[in-house]
Amino acid sequence: MKHAATLCLTGSLIGVFSATALALPAVMTMEVVEINGSTANLPSADLVVQPGDSLKIEFYLQDWAPALVKTYQLRLDGTSLASGTTGLIKLAELPCTEDEDCFGASACDGSLCECGGSLYIEQPNHRPGHLFVGRLAIWATDCTSGDALLGNYGIAGTLLSAPWGVPDDGNRKYLGTMWLEVGENAGGSFALGLLQNPDHTFLLDDDDQSIPLDWSATLTLHVGADDCNGNRIPDDQDITQGMSHDCQANGTPDECDIATGESADDNGDGVPDECQVEPVPAVSQWGIVILALMLLSAAKVRGRAIRRLDG
Repeated sequence: MKHAATLCLTGSLIGVFSATALALPAVMTMEVVEINGSTANLPSADLVVQPGDSLKIEFYLQDWAPALVKTYQLRLDGTSLASGTTGLIKLAELPCTEDEDCFGASACDGSLCECGGSLYIEQPNHRPGHLFVGRLAIWATDCTSGDALLGNYGIAGTLLSAPWGVPDDGNRKYLGTMWLEVGENAGGSFALGLLQNPDHTFLLDDDDQSIPLDWSATLTLHVGADDCNGNRIPDDQDITQGMSHDCQANGTPDECDIATGESADDNGDGVPDECQVEPVPAVSQWGIVILALMLLSAAKVRGRAIRRLDG
């Protein structure tokens, strides 16, 4: 299904612009929203993937107050696509049988969508959370220029209609979508991030002044990392963050030891039997009263014995 008409960028939208000072910088984030057609068990960052996985990534903007956003552009840093131990993360090649199977302005070229099908911005009226929802805007994607060939894939949008600028209403806003694919020989941890270059990744306000950006947001893909419980979080992070226990300190979450039969769990409480602590028998209220009387009686007997010894 077609989502939007897009144009390829030939370079950055804005070359040089001055900076305005804001108390807090705006934040652009990238989030994996789908892997191989599934939306289940997807942490917002630091997730486990496998070679060959197809990832749908969406970009969002938040916290740009008190400015009014008129223009945005972002580029994925191509060097981050090679930041793992081996291999690459690359723009996905999406299969198709006809043009309607492709996104954006992409056509079906034989059995694969043209590159624009993996890099697009959905129309504002199709996305209630779009930055420019309900407003006339132009937008563009870049998958063919020299920058894109370096892996610096780009997305940009400019507001045309009045009022000139979008205020921050406290909610994150959709900016665009990229489909990426984990290379078959990829391994290690890839820290994906935006190209930190003001000619390529920027926000402009209604006076064409730059809005400061927070560059701290990244997306880390752990290719082939141990993930025995299938929650797409590395097992060591499950343990260190307290989401799983590891009572034997063997580096494997307890629930996996139980599931594989490495540990027994006879009472079904989720704790390996070898890690169980025998509970102290409960004492009833009557038991406490009887114990107190016994202690009091023993104290009296001891007192009489001491007096006899004293003569």
